[in-house]
Amino acid sequence: MKASIALALGTTFLAGCATPAQQAARFEQNFEYRVQTYGASCEKIGFKRDTDPWRHCVMTASPYQHTSHH
Repeated sequence: MKASIALALGTTFLAGCATPAQQAARFEQNFEYRVQTYGASCEKIGFKRDTDPWRHCVMTASPYQHTSHH
């Protein structure tokens, strides 16, 4: 009984794991979505496209807070 519970828990935890390639693909998809959603807004507030500050703006922009350029 204990062994089957441990096996079930182990299988559940392993199912949630992703390979580094899968994690990178997910990050890339998320970044592309955020560029489409927030890229123009970050440019409008003064960030130059494809710079590190612009990327930071894109990744930290939230629909729940006003993004400001400090």
